[in-house]
Amino acid sequence: MPESTPVCHQAPNSAAGTSAHSGATSPRVTGHLPALDGLRGLAILLVLLRHFTEGAELRSKSGRWLAAALDAGWIGVDLFFVLSGFLITGILLEARRSQHYFRNFYVRRTLRIFPLYYGVLAVIFGIAPWLGWLVPEVGPEEHSQAWLWAYGTNIIMSWTGSPLLKHGWLNLNHFWSLAVEEHFYLLWPLIVFTSTRLRLATITAAAFLGAFLLRVCLSYTHNALAPYILTPCRIDTLMLGALLAVAVREPGGVNALVRPARVVLATGVVILSGVFVLRKGLVFWDRYVLSGGFSLLAVSFGALLVLTLAAREHSLLARTFASAPLRFLGRYSYGIYVFHYLLLAWFDRIFPTSLLASYLGSYAFGLTAHVLLCSAVAVAIAFASWHLYEKQFLKLKRFFEYRAPR
Repeated sequence: MPESTPVCHQAPNSAAGTSAHSGATSPRVTGHLPALDGLRGLAILLVLLRHFTEGAELRSKSGRWLAAALDAGWIGVDLFFVLSGFLITGILLEARRSQHYFRNFYVRRTLRIFPLYYGVLAVIFGIAPWLGWLVPEVGPEEHSQAWLWAYGTNIIMSWTGSPLLKHGWLNLNHFWSLAVEEHFYLLWPLIVFTSTRLRLATITAAAFLGAFLLRVCLSYTHNALAPYILTPCRIDTLMLGALLAVAVREPGGVNALVRPARVVLATGVVILSGVFVLRKGLVFWDRYVLSGGFSLLAVSFGALLVLTLAAREHSLLARTFASAPLRFLGRYSYGIYVFHYLLLAWFDRIFPTSLLASYLGSYAFGLTAHVLLCSAVAVAIAFASWHLYEKQFLKLKRFFEYRAPR
């Protein structure tokens, strides 16, 4: 889930100490990691570019290639999944021997995620009708609204093979990824708690392979939506992050993964670039992307995560993901993700690209202005939502956290 980097406490045996293999100091992998905010900022930036340029009329040859590149911004969700798998598994591993392991985890996740998610649904389906706003039925299926409240958006969409949750100004189809994350949060703490690190690594590898094989099978059906959004089909990205969370806590830490990560990232970029050129884009319903492409994206983003953690302070990679703009976007990415697509129809009306293009004298300038204005409003709403609403719920954590008797 796109949200701010969770904070966890450093354990004595974490990879934050000295590498047993090289004797060099291994980068810290616990606590708040600013560079991962930057990675999350990149993820939400890719998603914004994808959605705010959808349907752009770029007719020149270079323009068509640019449109195809922007359309591939859906891969930002895959980066979110890898980061979530890494961070959540790390938190659970560090807290495994703590008091009230399950209660503390679920309380923190609930207070961080539910207020915005259910607050949005309450406004749309509970408050908006009383204000006289038109709130249409959500899709043609009976009781489809219930799937939203139960974090089953991806299930009902997969079952029907169509994006049901878009009607008029209302667009909640992007909630499918929040459902995937919530399913992960529900089951993963128990698996981590009952598994050794070796068993956990085995489980993650098996789940990664299983997701790949399931997508391959489903890619031969007429339902291209299910392998893209169904939880068992997308678990490989989360599992790749989880596997890395285990690996960086082994002897050698992050440093031991740097060399293979460079090879994996370079290989992944070359192969994915080849697919992009040969298939004239990187679209999720393409059979090649839908099957092996997703897994390749997962390992490539995992390699990028490792290299970001290991990057020297003044290197280009470290400076890029430690930059203030990306970190800012990363900190508010959850709210940005929730609001930007929900308000997409409104943005198209308020900031129409064609009108902006006529004012600025160029379609390219008009499209750029459209993206900047839409992004600015989405960020502003997410910023206000966090400081005025969401953040207040986190203050309740102290009422649930365990306190040792004096």
